[in-house]
Amino acid sequence: MSVALNLLIEKKVKLVHMGHNETVPLTVNVSGPAELYYESNDTSVDLLVDSVSIQPFSQEEWKSHQDESINKAWKSKVKFQAIDRQGEPLANATIFTKQKLSAFPIGNSMSPHIVNHQAYQNWHNSRFKWTVFENEMKWHINEATPGNEDYFLADDMLKYAKKNDMVVRGHTIIWENPRWLPSLILNFSKTELSAAIDTKFDSIMKRSICNPS
Repeated sequence: MSVALNLLIEKKVKLVHMGHNETVPLTVNVSGPAELYYESNDTSVDLLVDSVSIQPFSQEEWKSHQDESINKAWKSKVKFQAIDRQGEPLANATIFTKQKLSAFPIGNSMSPHIVNHQAYQNWHNSRFKWTVFENEMKWHINEATPGNEDYFLADDMLKYAKKNDMVVRGHTIIWENPRWLPSLILNFSKTELSAAIDTKFDSIMKRSICNPS
């Protein structure tokens, strides 16, 4: 479906109607209530939604919009000129091209099994040059018990990624939401938690998984 937005911009207590309608494509595979959020990089501006209309569209329409966006943002014209050894242009030359590497940043998560699994390597490496480790950079994995750090899996996976020229995305060290904190620190006092976080930061920053270069 697509959502048409009519935005009002509030700045310095003055409400300005921009008269702007923007169609935002959304993919919905479930039914039920939904919440839409709008953000601005300018903290002096508030975005107010004056009206919202929702219109369904077909898979073919979605694909057409996708192709249009790809052609606009990711494609450009390239001019080739064939020359001889003296640098003179060759008339009616036939040129063949073969794409060996995609510059489009498409990635996928990977598990530690990829290091020793040939079929997994063949599937992953032929499709992606960007990756993130599923869990191996997470606190509760590399420090299952307080004070006992084990980065073997993360180090091994990073070596594999570097060997295969992959860009590795990092992982959040600590979340502000207790729901995502490792259970081993949930019962820490404020002083203990602060010390544990400082120790973790210091440990991570010294490792190759933080400084792959």
